[in-house]
Amino acid sequence: MELRAAGFEALYRAEYAPLVRLAYALTGSLAEAEELVQESFLRCHRNWARVSTYDKPGARLRRVVVNLATSRGRRLVSEAKAFGRLRSRAAVAGRVDLDGSAEAF
Repeated sequence: MELRAAGFEALYRAEYAPLVRLAYALTGSLAEAEELVQESFLRCHRNWARVSTYDKPGARLRRVVVNLATSRGRRLVSEAKAFGRLRSRAAVAGRVDLDGSAEAF
């Protein structure tokens, strides 16, 4: 196995479980946590030539996981606000079912 690939594989084996625990603590969802960790490793692998020169590449992975979880949280808040605005408008205009059909009062 190539030294570069061996380094990434060793990092993956050492950091995967701790990163999933971190992401789970941030999201409360195991599925979301695993997805965030996989995305962080994908980004790390794409930039491995640079990341492999870091003293602590695992720290970079943790930073990416935290950033992705933060972005996810912001997106969820934005979606909830947008859904709330739609519900308010629907209440004013008449009842709108989730399938898109409307009923007048």
